[in-house]
Order: sequence, then C-alpha cells, then structure tokens
Amino acid sequence: MNKKVTLTIASLLVLIVGFWGVKAITNKDVQQGDKNINIEIISKLDNLNEKININTDEEKLGPVLLKEEGYKIVDGMVTTVKDIDLNGSTSEYWHISINGEDAQVGVNDQVIKDGDTIKFERIKFK
Repeated sequence: MNKKVTLTIASLLVLIVGFWGVKAITNKDVQQGDKNINIEIISKLDNLNEKININTDEEKLGPVLLKEEGYKIVDGMVTTVKDIDLNGSTSEYWHISINGEDAQVGVNDQVIKDGDTIKFERIKFK
C-alpha cells in the first residue's frame, strides 16, 4: 500500500476510536428506567424559591426540561426557567448545579440519576 492509503486508514481509525471514546465518556453514567429528580429554582429578584419533584424515564436533563412548561434551551444552555427569560441578558444567567456541584456540561448532555437535585439559580455575571 502506498503512504496516502495507509495514512487515510490510520486517520479513519483514530477518528472512529476518538468518537467512541467521547460517546463512552458522555454516556458513562447513564441510568436506564424510571428516575425521581428534584428541581430547585431560586431567583431573589423574582422572590422565587421553589422545589419541584419530577418522575421521568429520560436519561438526560434537556429532554426532561423540554417536557415541563416554562423552560427554554438554546444551544444546550437553559435560557428560560419558570418563564423568566434571560436569553438577551448581558448581566445575568441561570446557574445550574447538580447535587451541589456546578454543572460541567450543557443540559442536553447532562446525565440524570434517581435522586438527583438540580438547582437553577438566577445569577449576575461577575
């Protein structure tokens, strides 16, 4: 085989293994079946401190939120919670934490587990 064919095959193998690795990392903790999650919503400006319990069979947070009224997701980021839209804001955002730790991925990639507590808090940029 010539060098171009060998390099092409090697490149394809690297891409396939890389894609598989990324999929394995983002789906490593997926829990199948029914889950009961808790949503906390805090907005001092709106005098809002609410807790909601949701039962779902979804694996990731994004689809759960889209089934609920008052939420909007743009490019994997939550822009609207309880019909409070911060999409055009340059000074505030919805901060998301999962079981007390800052979310590390967008909601469409955020794996949920039974018993999780997801907190949305209206925060000013620093």
